[in-house]
Amino acid sequence: MPCHARMADPVWTLWASRGMDSEAAAFHRRIARMDEQLRRLQNHDFRPQLRGLSSSLPAPRQPLTRPGEDCSLPLPRRLLDSPGCRLSASWAASPVRNESPEQADSPLATRLADSDAFRAREQQLLSELAESQAALEKMASLVHDREEQIRRLAVSSPPEPRRDPTAEAIGGSSAEQTVRDRARVEVLRAELQERDLEVRMLRSSEKAAERRAAEQMRAARLELAETRRQQEILGLEIREAELHRQRAERAPLQLLLQPPADASPEEKRERLREAVQALKQLVQDLALEVPPEPREPKPEEIHRMPCIPEEESPVSVSPVSPVSPPCG
Repeated sequence: MPCHARMADPVWTLWASRGMDSEAAAFHRRIARMDEQLRRLQNHDFRPQLRGLSSSLPAPRQPLTRPGEDCSLPLPRRLLDSPGCRLSASWAASPVRNESPEQADSPLATRLADSDAFRAREQQLLSELAESQAALEKMASLVHDREEQIRRLAVSSPPEPRRDPTAEAIGGSSAEQTVRDRARVEVLRAELQERDLEVRMLRSSEKAAERRAAEQMRAARLELAETRRQQEILGLEIREAELHRQRAERAPLQLLLQPPADASPEEKRERLREAVQALKQLVQDLALEVPPEPREPKPEEIHRMPCIPEEESPVSVSPVSPVSPPCG
């Protein structure tokens, strides 16, 4: 994205301003911490320690150099105004007390030990002072570098565009519209997932119904095949029973038609009469069992049939045969 487009983008401008604000806040916090450390060093009171050392060492001592004069370690301006430096200056300016030889000869060893301890303590304090001075110089250099970096950033960064209330309102409305669109998309996505789940459930239920229908069709086909087999068996049994019946009916006729050879003529005639009666009865039974064949109507019956009135429509066709006379 080009620089002018990013500057025109309210979202990018808001993000850049927030980044600069957070960076400036972090820098101010660091400056506040360094100021607090300097304030603690300035407000620290070294007088009790120096007073204890001066009371424990009554021997003559060399005066310390005044702050800022012939000092091997250059002190910063803030540290020159500290209470410790002021105390050392007053201590260097104070006159040296002259002690009597009796006092100097009596506790000589104690004085020498106290002087050694004082010198060691003085060296320790001077080393601590040098360390604090180095830390202050380091902090000052860090502050200077930070200020230089901020100055460079301020020079290199483009000027902050003027905030247009209409543009801010448009950006806010567009952000709200984006949020609403995202929420709507999430809702539609959830509905789509629900529909997909319903479709999968319907497909699974459809497949289960198809399986059940296939099983039912298979069972119905098996039942139909079994029914046909039973019908065939019943048909064979009926045919066999019919054959048995016919054989049973033919047996007395054969007996009647075939009289014994030693029978008298009267017995033969009687048997023939019975055979004729049985044949007549059989013919009547067969006539009752056979259905009557469809009989075609005669022309006289066709003329006696009632006529069907014709419709008024010109395209209607009369169902009456053209050979029949008109209705009178």
